[in-house]
Amino acid sequence: MNEENKNEILDDSSSLSEEEEKELADSPKEEPIEASDEQIESLLNESLPLPPSKKGDSLSIYLHSIGCYPLLSKEEETALALEIANGNKENATKEEKNKAELAKTTLINSNLRLVVSIAKHYQGRGVPLLDLIQEGNIGLYKAAEKFDSSKGNRFSTYAHFWITQAVSKAVAELSRPIKVPLHKSIELAKIKKVETDLEEKLGRVPTIEEIANDLGDISQDEVETILSLPTSIIDLDQPVGEDKDGELSEFIPSNDDSISSNIDQEDVLETVKKGLSYLPDREKKVIEKIYGLNKEDPMSLEAIGKEMGISRERVRQIKEQALLRMKKGLDREK
Repeated sequence: MNEENKNEILDDSSSLSEEEEKELADSPKEEPIEASDEQIESLLNESLPLPPSKKGDSLSIYLHSIGCYPLLSKEEETALALEIANGNKENATKEEKNKAELAKTTLINSNLRLVVSIAKHYQGRGVPLLDLIQEGNIGLYKAAEKFDSSKGNRFSTYAHFWITQAVSKAVAELSRPIKVPLHKSIELAKIKKVETDLEEKLGRVPTIEEIANDLGDISQDEVETILSLPTSIIDLDQPVGEDKDGELSEFIPSNDDSISSNIDQEDVLETVKKGLSYLPDREKKVIEKIYGLNKEDPMSLEAIGKEMGISRERVRQIKEQALLRMKKGLDREK
């Protein structure tokens, strides 16, 4: 879409304010899709998949759950928009504020299918569909807060721009290669394992709090931050060894003279397992317990220390010494 067409759409179709136009213009990096009122109506009416016969994945469950919300007429949208506007007034009563929140929820729920339909157009660009939907829902929420029915537009037409804005921005930002330190990648692997175990145990997706409580040594904020990291890129310049005098790029053997700057997380973990053969039993035991190897659950340094009768700091020293020994052993194989 060229700049002239983009401005024309914003001016004629969405009736955005100058402030809103500036926010849209400054933010998206990925070219958003265009749609007419008829196309948006078609997107809203797209059929959703039937519920899975067995325990389904999170996406299937979500798609089925949002199918129960009915679509709204233009008159219903206008009435809801007025309730939201009344609740946003400075002198609004508690009852008006409550009605506004209920109206906003109704407006959002009835357009969740639009988010899914738009998000599907951005699949295959490095961001999972569920993440795209989540970002699109944020755009939908913003649209519900800003919508002004007096300008004569359908809410779905207005929301389309905010949803595509949010999704295209996510594609532009989240699909960029990001280097993740090794220790964060290992922590991510531990968190994912606990998350999977809890989901099987509870029969639902566990909360951040439940994951953090099960891990024991990682706070809720840390869990949330680490889960937001990409899983496939690792920084090979991460220092290893007790004196931090080695780098992971030296720890990973290579058949070539040059070593790639990025490596898949699974390759790193496989190399760690291979390096265990160079360790004495005590160091091997510590590494296995820290990283949850041999089908064991990952353990914190403190828990390992209690089990082995040594301090947390001593466990950390053993870990660093073991990593350095593994690096040197693998170096000899090059």
